[in-house]
Amino acid sequence: MHKRGMLIFTGSIGVGKTSTIDAFMKYFETESVGRIKEYIDYSPIEGKKLLNGVTNGTIRNYTLQKFIIQCYKEQLENNKNKKLLIFERHPREALKVFCEIDKTLTEKEKEEINEEISKIEKEYEIKYNEEYYFYCDVSTNYLTPEGVALAILSSLSGSDVIKFDHYVHVIFLRCDFDLQKKRIIERNRGIISEINFDYIKQVNECYESCYIKN
Repeated sequence: MHKRGMLIFTGSIGVGKTSTIDAFMKYFETESVGRIKEYIDYSPIEGKKLLNGVTNGTIRNYTLQKFIIQCYKEQLENNKNKKLLIFERHPREALKVFCEIDKTLTEKEKEEINEEISKIEKEYEIKYNEEYYFYCDVSTNYLTPEGVALAILSSLSGSDVIKFDHYVHVIFLRCDFDLQKKRIIERNRGIISEINFDYIKQVNECYESCYIKN
């Protein structure tokens, strides 16, 4: 059991996490729910600047990861009294996915990132083990964000925030690669739209190995 409930929307880039959460949030009272955004949405100017630097090689991924952790800390502090936290990616995904792919990080840097994430998990009580209380694997190929949100809520058997207290729910979103590419290009998030799609495939594979249950 946890201090508060957690809904973690996870998945690769361009699979529909933000739009699904937007639709999902409409079913909850904002006074009771804290939304933990991805760094690129929480601090878009600095986030895009750092991401651009990592992409063109002028900034190391270590610097970006430290910034991402700071974005999580600020949001968790601002939402520390909420009954339910809705995450767009859990902080630990930095290590499980993005730091795993990046070969420029030293082992010492990975250890430092792990220590900082562990401190956040302990301070804000957001650590969870791999035995999820609820796990949902959803394709966003054909459903609208509203349709995905309703499908998830149906699986969760209701939208009352009290039912989510103290439980962890992980919702893994995915879609076909061609649709994923189309979404990334069309949403036009600047540098994210220009990311090498071979890298996207690596991210996809890492997420699938971490989250798809047989």
